Amino acid sequence: MKMGSLQINMGSAPPISAWLDVLNAVMPPRGVLVVGAGTGNGPWVQWLQHRDIRPVWLVEGDKVQYRHLERRLLSNKEWTLRHDVVAETTDAVAFYHASNPVESGLLVPEQLRNLWPHLELICTEEIEAAITLEALFVETKGDINWLVLDCLPATTLLMGAGQLLTNTDVVVVRIVSDEQLSTEMGVHHDSADALLCEAGLTCVHWIAQRHPALAYAIYARDTAKQKAEQLKDGAEIAQLQQICQQLHIETQEAQAIAQQHVRALKTQLEQRMAELVSLQQHHERLAQRLTQQDDTLRRSQEELATTRIAQAQAQAERQEEQKLAKQYIETLETQLEQRMAELVSLQQNREQLAQQLAQQDDALRRSQEELATTRIAQAQVQAERHEEQKLAKQHVETLETQLEQRMAELVSLQQNREQLAQQLAQQDDALRRSQEELVTTRLAQERAHAERAEQQMVAEQNTLELKDQIKNQQLCIDELSRSQMEAKKSVANKTNDTIGFDDFIDDIEPYLFGKSITYVDVGAFVGDVFKFIVDSKKIRVREAHLIEPNPESYEKLTSGVQKNRIPALHTYNMGISDTEQILRFSAAASMTKVVANTHSSVVSGDSCDIKCSRLDEFSQFFTDGRIDLLKIDIEGHELAALRGAETLLKNSRIDIIYIEVGFNISGTQQAYFSDVDQFLQKYGYRCFNIYEKTSEWVQDTPWLRRCNFAYFSSPFAINNPRKLTLENRRLQQLLDEK
Repeated sequence: MKMGSLQINMGSAPPISAWLDVLNAVMPPRGVLVVGAGTGNGPWVQWLQHRDIRPVWLVEGDKVQYRHLERRLLSNKEWTLRHDVVAETTDAVAFYHASNPVESGLLVPEQLRNLWPHLELICTEEIEAAITLEALFVETKGDINWLVLDCLPATTLLMGAGQLLTNTDVVVVRIVSDEQLSTEMGVHHDSADALLCEAGLTCVHWIAQRHPALAYAIYARDTAKQKAEQLKDGAEIAQLQQICQQLHIETQEAQAIAQQHVRALKTQLEQRMAELVSLQQHHERLAQRLTQQDDTLRRSQEELATTRIAQAQAQAERQEEQKLAKQYIETLETQLEQRMAELVSLQQNREQLAQQLAQQDDALRRSQEELATTRIAQAQVQAERHEEQKLAKQHVETLETQLEQRMAELVSLQQNREQLAQQLAQQDDALRRSQEELVTTRLAQERAHAERAEQQMVAEQNTLELKDQIKNQQLCIDELSRSQMEAKKSVANKTNDTIGFDDFIDDIEPYLFGKSITYVDVGAFVGDVFKFIVDSKKIRVREAHLIEPNPESYEKLTSGVQKNRIPALHTYNMGISDTEQILRFSAAASMTKVVANTHSSVVSGDSCDIKCSRLDEFSQFFTDGRIDLLKIDIEGHELAALRGAETLLKNSRIDIIYIEVGFNISGTQQAYFSDVDQFLQKYGYRCFNIYEKTSEWVQDTPWLRRCNFAYFSSPFAINNPRKLTLENRRLQQLLDEK
């Protein structure tokens, strides 16, 4: 790039901060105005925060993004923040809020569908009075020589810049290089380039954004060209002065000639006036003749109009009759088609009734055969019962004989009983006297025994307390052992986290074929699942957001996914929950889970406090504000993550969800499957398939411990019928093989 005598060569693709540093050295900013500052996460705010530049004006029209901007720069009192909508004029304008807040502005989202196919209009805000760039320049008292327009349409805003462009040394605008978009929208590079070049600014570089059709165009004032134009203007001024002197002399000569010519024209005018009077008299005679002819012509036209009206009425009546006849014929044809359809339907019903009658005849025949078989069996059973009754009668007679013998024996036994009762009464008297003596002895023994029992009870209570303590310690040891076993097994499973996930990828591949998706992984661990998706090449990932709260796992994640480059790869060391808060995590490799919030007293050596955010707030960083594939595996905190994505779910802006659930209602390692299913079905999500089923291996029972559920949103399922989708994919594979 040449700018005056400056030669800049910064390699193949320097970052935008490098260009800003070079321009800072060549044309130091006296003040910076940024329109479309967003939430403050853009490159402009980050670059300005590391430089001592004042004044700085940040303007943002979206209310939500402006609140984020205020919170981010709360401690910076030297910068000026403005919540205004900038337009070409100060008239009332409409501000369109898009599903992706970055694209909210003066353009209707439908006009950007070529860039963002899924971009939708959320609402329209009527602004009573906008503000122009020139008005902002006046408020800054002319202390601005750097201008950044990080919004669309840049050209429309520049039309209201006025004196700002003549006083600006550096301008950065967001432009569209795609020629499919209309240049009338004010977003194309050519329109901005023409306006800025006219103001003496030259485009020095383009820096592409994540979307290939979007870029930042950097313009700088060409000082060499400006000096050359000044010299050229001076020479042109001297030349113009000479031309003016020569024109003054020629003007004086022309005035003398003009005076002579005026006198000659006056003479000619007098002659023409006499001729005009004669022509007026002739015109009056012609006007009288024309009036007579007009009367005759008017009468003829009236007669002709009357004739045409009668013809038009007759023709309209014939057309109406033809129209009614045509409608009657169409009605007859329609009735005929309906009768034919009814006849076909009756024939089909007749065939179905014949088939049903044949089936009923077969069933009746089988029932009759079964009834005959049943009657034969009943006859056999009745014969067997008659034989059994005969045997029972004989047995009753035998029992009656035995009963008589037993009655005689019972009378003899009653007599013996009376004799024994007398003997027992005598023995009872002797026994009672012995018992009274024994009671006295036992009372003394019981008092001594009670004292020994009390002492033994105290000893036994102490023993039981010791046994309870030993038992509790043993339970703790067993629980720790099971936790260690579970952690080891889970680590082993997470180490090869793609076991079973390949089946899920094979199942959804036909539904995502030919699409470039946005993939979000909540609980990415070290990135095994993401790497598996990219390496399998079955699904094309355009944009990925990998979220991992464990700092150690996050370091492995960032280093492990470097070779799996895609157009837009982002990693985050944070957590996802239902509110913005700080939660305490137990950092245990793949088993990292929420243990408490920061107010809890639970602290251990392997815990750490992690900032958490909601997916709804986080979605502003996603292209189109949508997620094509969402994976959630955060060890029991899944339901809270879903509650934090309620707006995305309500608007069906997530197509596919792959989530881990548990089947133990009192378990804490996974979210209970019924809670997750009821929550998602409330927003129209239903289960597509189940993967990675694992039994209760700790207790070695056949009960199901956990699995992964795959959910489809209602619009996605309706727009992708199963049979049609699979058949299309099969045909595509056949074409690829050929």
